[in-house]
Amino acid sequence: LGEPTFTPDGAAIYFSRDTTPGGTFQYAQNSNQQLFAIERYDLRTGERTTAASGPGGSVRPAPSPDGRYLAFVRRERAKSNLYVKDLKSGEERKIYDNLDQDLQETWAITGVYPNMDWTPDSRSIVFWAGGKIRRVNADGSGAAEIPFQVADSRDVIDPPRPLVNAYADTFTTKLPRFASVSPDGRRVVFESLGRLYLKDVNGGAPRPLTAQDGDFQLFPSWSRDGGRIVFVSWNDQRLGEIRTVAADGSGVRTVSDIPGHYRRPRFSPDGRTIVYERGGGGYLTSDAWSEDPGLFRIAAAGGQPAVRLTREGGNPHFGALSDRVYLEVNEDQKLKLISVDMNGKDRRTHAQGELATEYQVSPRGDHIAFRENYNIFVTPFFQGAKTLDVSAKGQAMPITKATGDGGQYLNWTADGQNLAWSLGPTLYTAATSSFIRALPAGDSKDSPGYAAPRTGTSLAISASADRPQGTVALVGAKVVTMANDAGGIIEDGVVIVEGNRIRAVGRRGEVAVPASAQTVDVSGKTIIPGLIDAHAHGAQGEDDLVPQQNWDAHAHLAFGVTTVHDPSSTSSEIFPAAEMQRAGVILAPRTFSTGEIVYGARNAGRYAVIDSLDDALAHVRRLKAQGAHSIKNYNQPRRDQRQQVVAAGLRENIAIVAEGGSQFNMDMALIADGNTTLEHNIP
Repeated sequence: LGEPTFTPDGAAIYFSRDTTPGGTFQYAQNSNQQLFAIERYDLRTGERTTAASGPGGSVRPAPSPDGRYLAFVRRERAKSNLYVKDLKSGEERKIYDNLDQDLQETWAITGVYPNMDWTPDSRSIVFWAGGKIRRVNADGSGAAEIPFQVADSRDVIDPPRPLVNAYADTFTTKLPRFASVSPDGRRVVFESLGRLYLKDVNGGAPRPLTAQDGDFQLFPSWSRDGGRIVFVSWNDQRLGEIRTVAADGSGVRTVSDIPGHYRRPRFSPDGRTIVYERGGGGYLTSDAWSEDPGLFRIAAAGGQPAVRLTREGGNPHFGALSDRVYLEVNEDQKLKLISVDMNGKDRRTHAQGELATEYQVSPRGDHIAFRENYNIFVTPFFQGAKTLDVSAKGQAMPITKATGDGGQYLNWTADGQNLAWSLGPTLYTAATSSFIRALPAGDSKDSPGYAAPRTGTSLAISASADRPQGTVALVGAKVVTMANDAGGIIEDGVVIVEGNRIRAVGRRGEVAVPASAQTVDVSGKTIIPGLIDAHAHGAQGEDDLVPQQNWDAHAHLAFGVTTVHDPSSTSSEIFPAAEMQRAGVILAPRTFSTGEIVYGARNAGRYAVIDSLDDALAHVRRLKAQGAHSIKNYNQPRRDQRQQVVAAGLRENIAIVAEGGSQFNMDMALIADGNTTLEHNIP
């Protein structure tokens, strides 16, 4: 509903209503059909009637002062026109056919077309079109511009435009995943470039946990005694397996009884049981073995069938005892922390939060760590009968913000005496005793005396970029060089590629082909420069599982796209996938991204709170640390919030790419405020 306006006598309200079916916005709608209708609501009786409808839609109602006519906008063959309806006879007629395009296919947050109004005598309509204020008589005659000028000036901020290097022979990973610290706090296991690595927390180089077997390795977690590590091994053809391995990399054992789409395995405190998620595929990964999803338990020694605990939920883990499993469920628009016994019965609800995105109960069962607004918070946990409401703002219990600019992959160490997390390539730890002080209830500020750690252990790995060897001569194609306005076309051309560089381009006979080159006859073909998709979207993984072959990435390559910039993705999938591409682990275009959007809507998984420049700096630094090459400034509701994101980008020298939100005024402000790009067309 939108564009409300009173009838002249104040007895009713006209408004526009989106009449497309369902409760979800639809892209690429057919504006030749009816997308909107104008309705009338009687304030006395509550009756709703349709005032204008039909193909092309009807929007922006404007009743005449005498109540006889209704002006509105309607499409004809995708072109917006001004109509007038005689409310007595029902006759409709077009009176002006040169309006700007209305916004029926968009969200139309502030209306589908700018306001219009009648002259007091009900004879003419004043409206906006073509950047001018205009008028036209109700019978369609006398169309004219109303001269209007404003003497004013505007400042336009020079946006950040950092140079991004598309290729280097070596690179350093920025988003090692699933970092899990050993119970004694001395070692950390993590995934990078598809393999698990082990590293001493106090220093030393990372070393592969196991020998290379061609599988990807994910979701590592330690047994409570530090003797073994459980993880998921993934192969696109064989699918997933749950395996365990000794902490020294020996004794790899498969404990799952069937192939599957497995995630997040965890040992019970006594080490006898492993709980895990089993999901499904069908988009990026095979749809085989997708039946019967849920949370399961299986004997850590293997050799026994798995037992399902629940059909719903995620992130299964244990507290102090081995007889109950904690897990997360989404219910009542909240993420809830519940527990069940080892048969999936005796459900208990322990905590809930509207914006929480993850829970972890400490090994002693006396604290909960939860994640909200990309940060990690800690609060005492008493497992009482009352459900604990948790939020970053604090409720009945003292809550401490453990992280500085953000954190993920939280895990407890040393029997709950320390909490560990990572941000980008850095592992941080903090003592649990430093979190909870004598805070009054409802105070969510950092605890007196507590400061988030600023230094940690680097989990970054130096890697060589994949680079082809040898020389290739592509001979006989039409070559589009883009050397001039006509395309710089060379017929019967030759392109010499040495390694990953184009060394020569020209006509056959004018370019010497090295004797050592592999010659490929491409007669009848056309060679163009690789395309850069500067606003690309496409899945890079499924719930943190990056496949070995991604059909979406292959499709980009098949259409000639060799570089993509994705301005809205999932950091824990796209940045690791980009690193795998650079190292030659997977085949894909060169990949650049913002990671998650800096989002202004209260969506628990994406909401980024911006109430100050410091807030904006924290989000920008978090994404930059993870590997972002740009920041998506996405629909923060107030202009000052959007300006703070730009200011943070200028300080951190990173491009700020903005979502226009289908609003002309917002788009103009975004340009003036120094955003590097506007990612959608100006309406």
